Amino acid sequence: MKKHPFGNTDIQISPLGIGCTDNVEVIELLLDAGCNLLDTAQCYGAHEAFLGEHFRHRRDEFFLQSKCGHHEVLPDGSMRSLKITMADIDAALRKLRTDHLDAMLLHSYDLDALQRGDAIEVLQAAKAAGKIRFAGYSGDNERALFAARHGAFDVIETSISIADQTQIDTLLPLCREKGIGVVAKRPVANAAWRGFEDLKQVAAKASVYTQRLAEMNLYLPAFGFTDDNAGWSELALRFNLSLDGLHSSIIGTKNPAHARANLAVVEKGPLPPEVLQQIRDAFHRAEAASGRVWLGEN
Repeated sequence: MKKHPFGNTDIQISPLGIGCTDNVEVIELLLDAGCNLLDTAQCYGAHEAFLGEHFRHRRDEFFLQSKCGHHEVLPDGSMRSLKITMADIDAALRKLRTDHLDAMLLHSYDLDALQRGDAIEVLQAAKAAGKIRFAGYSGDNERALFAARHGAFDVIETSISIADQTQIDTLLPLCREKGIGVVAKRPVANAAWRGFEDLKQVAAKASVYTQRLAEMNLYLPAFGFTDDNAGWSELALRFNLSLDGLHSSIIGTKNPAHARANLAVVEKGPLPPEVLQQIRDAFHRAEAASGRVWLGEN
């Protein structure tokens, strides 16, 4: 798999990253194919320990990133970011059975907590101690923009897909300017097209992404894609491959067949520029017609 520079880091990164899965066969298949970004988090159950147990012998083959500082629910039902300390970094190292992380990301960290700066200081101290190589942020909208402008972050993970395009206009240009490596979460929009015979007939309880796709009214055969799950998946992934400044898109699957299908899509490369533009135009038209701002979905 062809790799490319990951922002201003010294890493050559694959366009397809490996998300949270506990299937050893899938991860081995993707690593063997050249995928070299492996993403996890402290709040992904036992995933860090799983990776440490099964893949420590291949540690030099991938860029390993984890996330800390996820949210806790307060008595009034609101949520706030957990304060992080060096103990969070050390716990990740123990579970992952490694002497360093390539990146540790603050996990959807609240803006006020970011602005206080104590979590950023922990990442900087871990970087100085050689426990992490790069500091990162995972999140969207104002928080991601703050992180990109701050100067302390080398990597940002954010929501980018055919149904989640706001960061393309706001965050990506800033990250290109700053030399920040950008990773897309949910690049296939949670497969929001599944389960609906006709996206125009969307139930009120449908996901935000499904509603957006319905309003965008994309007709896949006009783009040269089949109007089925495989066609949607290919269109979505190749959309992300087409974006300047987006370095890798994380896919999580337990199904080896799905992993192979994603690899085959990556080999096809970016969309034709005119198809990319039509999808971007459809997003902007539908957003304007909705009367709502379609912010990035955390």
